[in-house]
Amino acid sequence: MTGVQTCALPIYNIKYEKLSYTASEANWSSLGPAQNSKNSAGRMLDIAFDPNNENIIWVGSASGGVWKSIDDGNSWEPMSDNLPSLAVSCIVVDQSNSNIVYIGTGETAGNSDAVGGEGIFKSTDGGHSWFKTGFSSSQDDWYGRVSEMVMDPTNSNILLA
Repeated sequence: MTGVQTCALPIYNIKYEKLSYTASEANWSSLGPAQNSKNSAGRMLDIAFDPNNENIIWVGSASGGVWKSIDDGNSWEPMSDNLPSLAVSCIVVDQSNSNIVYIGTGETAGNSDAVGGEGIFKSTDGGHSWFKTGFSSSQDDWYGRVSEMVMDPTNSNILLA
């Protein structure tokens, strides 16, 4: 599906083979968005990359909202502190205009502590402000939870949720 942007992590056709190193030998480092133990974003549910700027990364969390990095993950800014739901399950950045961003809210895993959503929100200014789209509901409504969206690669006005 070349050119299709989804809010879920992409699935690649991977050849399964034994890795030559263990997880304890990998050189991992935390890049955030948690800056310290008192300022965390919660469970990460999605990651999206700006299709027009490789340095811009978006992440959505279960109870900490949506965060944005403009410096390839070195620093992070919360972008949704004033939304009625801070459960961001999926993010789609418009491939033709990176200032247009959609977020789907609410967790759909069915766990007992799942955070409710209020549908899909849209930003037209790179995440600085958000408004409800035509797909909205209250946090009490299970159908207001959006776990995945896909944007048509040839027409950014078509978004499937």
